[in-house]
Amino acid sequence: MKKLIKKFLFWFVLMGVIVNVISITGSDDKNIILIGLNPLLNLLESNSTIREFTKSIGFYVWNIFSMLSFIIYGLLLDSISHKKYK
Repeated sequence: MKKLIKKFLFWFVLMGVIVNVISITGSDDKNIILIGLNPLLNLLESNSTIREFTKSIGFYVWNIFSMLSFIIYGLLLDSISHKKYK
């Protein structure tokens, strides 16, 4: 359990779950937390083609993208820290 808590992936997944719960419950009505504070999603949202594509599919796609981006951030930071201590 101590090893799990020291991993970036654990904390980023936890943060992703919290952000998605806030978004789903409607507390983030302008999506500032979901999209605005996530650099990868903010970059994707600025592209009009991707924005129109997600509108046609449904808004839940942003929640999936958000969770995937948090997983990617955690894995990247874990791999960097693993290489640093190796």
